[in-house]
Amino acid sequence: MATLPKLSNSHIHNRKRHCLRLVVACTCLISQMLQAASDSRELLDMSLEELLQVSVTGSHIKRADTSSAKSLSVIDRETIARSGATSTEILLQRLAFSAGYAGNQTNAYWAANGNGSTHVNLRGLGIGRTLVLLNGRRLANGGTGANAAVDLNSISLTTIDRIEILKDGASAIYGADAVAGVVNIITRTDLVGVEASVRAGESFEGDGNNRSADVSWGGNSERGTLMFNLSHSANDEVNMADRAPCGLGESDRQLICVNSGNTIGGRALLADGQRVNFNQVLGGNGNFFEPYSAAKHNFNPNPYLNAVNPIERTGLNGFGSLIMSNALSAFAELSYSERHSQQLASPGVIGLNRAINIPASNPTNPTGQDLLLQRRRLLEAGPRHFFQDVESFDSVIGLKGNLQDNWDWSAAIDYRRNTGRNRETNIANLDRVDNTLNTSKCSNTQGAAIPCADYLGYGDLTPAVIDYLMMTIQDKGGNEQKGFSANITGQAWELNAGKVAVAAGLEIRADHGWREPDPMVVKGSANTNMQKSTDGKLTAHEAFAELNVPLLKQQAWAESLSLSSAIRHSEYDLFGGVNNYKLGINWQVVSELNFHANYATAFRAPNVPELFAGNFNQNLNAIDPCNNWDKLPATSETYRNCQAEGVPIGFQQLAPSILTTLGGNTKLKPERAK
Repeated sequence: MATLPKLSNSHIHNRKRHCLRLVVACTCLISQMLQAASDSRELLDMSLEELLQVSVTGSHIKRADTSSAKSLSVIDRETIARSGATSTEILLQRLAFSAGYAGNQTNAYWAANGNGSTHVNLRGLGIGRTLVLLNGRRLANGGTGANAAVDLNSISLTTIDRIEILKDGASAIYGADAVAGVVNIITRTDLVGVEASVRAGESFEGDGNNRSADVSWGGNSERGTLMFNLSHSANDEVNMADRAPCGLGESDRQLICVNSGNTIGGRALLADGQRVNFNQVLGGNGNFFEPYSAAKHNFNPNPYLNAVNPIERTGLNGFGSLIMSNALSAFAELSYSERHSQQLASPGVIGLNRAINIPASNPTNPTGQDLLLQRRRLLEAGPRHFFQDVESFDSVIGLKGNLQDNWDWSAAIDYRRNTGRNRETNIANLDRVDNTLNTSKCSNTQGAAIPCADYLGYGDLTPAVIDYLMMTIQDKGGNEQKGFSANITGQAWELNAGKVAVAAGLEIRADHGWREPDPMVVKGSANTNMQKSTDGKLTAHEAFAELNVPLLKQQAWAESLSLSSAIRHSEYDLFGGVNNYKLGINWQVVSELNFHANYATAFRAPNVPELFAGNFNQNLNAIDPCNNWDKLPATSETYRNCQAEGVPIGFQQLAPSILTTLGGNTKLKPERAK
């Protein structure tokens, strides 16, 4: 297993510089708080809503009663502590309504050239259709550059007071991406004094060690609140083969080991149409070859994969509010986090991204025929390792206050930025692969600048060839978000059943994402997914209004009956305007019985990578319906269709994936939902 690499001096210097900036900003905030809060012993008896003006998720309207009739689930701090979760990702992905591929410590997207990011996926509709908020405000997408969703690694679990999950489409309230629902993470403000905790654990198998430590300090006075938190956590790897000896798949209605057709000896197609595989035994006959058999020759990658990948997180957070007068207060949120993660990947494969033709005249070809080397796994070089170093900085500064007795307002600006580096080791240089097969360039002389290589048979690649072929590649990129928001909420007029509540506001947001792949990747000379550079910006201007009308109160058949509505207009610089609305009714029959219904529209705006991503290659899973078709009942439609198409008896799909080219499209329009 590989360990996390040491950081370079320049990287450490940059980290210290970011930390210093954060400390200076936090120190200035502390001095203002301490100067104002001269008598910190006297605490005001304020409620959470009075102190922070936090509205229940799903509405901008403040209510004295924070209970909600909507599809809202709340995970409070006590539940978080009992869960035993060591990260926000683990906590959210355990929820019953989290489903589908979201990236986590287990897989971390390594198979898709991923970046170790973790997300939440409500209802299985995709990570880009779940909106993640921090204290009611959008977070920037996170990862190693031009990413499509919020990276939960950047949110420290110990700073969270509660998490509110709205399982409704809410674009009329929050704008784009709230199709499957909204996750609103709300931070603590009630801490007075110092709290510290240390946690350590391991799996029942004695591996997968995890440990975490954090310390928090908080103060609460008649002039404001202040809290700081420092946290660190680390998890060790668990090898896949320690949990599952092989990958399982269905064949002839049975679960069997389904290994990879990227063989270590080399699978080749001869000129006469025969498919063969070369020697698979280390030290065996280098010229041996035989007809290819998936059951005999396929490669088991599980020993070269992790069931749990190692990750290390460090976070520094500061939250504060300052009461400047009875009608005006200021607030600030500052967060810095860094993440070091890695994934273990099976040895690389040639023949996947570039055709390798070996003529009969090549001295390494024992078949007497020209051949196409379809797949050759470079086991001699060992497994690949992916490393990510990601830094995130979030800041929010704002004012809030009240007008008369019934109206509250707030305005805030935010700046969020994350940058990352992604490195991959043991990547073959495909240009050099070509050189090692060109007998006019390569030589078998010891110490030759370009050694000749024998790819036909496991163990035939010499250390000199491996040193010549293998390289480390590095990508870098980031995400940036600048925003401004302002809203007002209050009670407009009074009806017999109560006061009509109103909220309105506007938001301006500019997102920027970029990613610079390694030059060898851009050139297509690395045996990894080819990718072009990505750089794009997206700007949105939005305005919304919300209304809650009480219709009945304290009736024989209704404790309360209310009507709610909302409308939001979003104007994007790339594809114009989008309108969304919501209409709902809430009937509280008695305290124990409630009925509610909503009708709403929602939308998802295309993100930066979908709009601007440079073309890249990716292996997409695809199952051939004619795989083992002759073993199906002769009366089945699949049997008849495959037979009619002339698919050979005994046909087996060589690999469950197809190399596909994808890329961004600036003409994309928003997705719409009802």
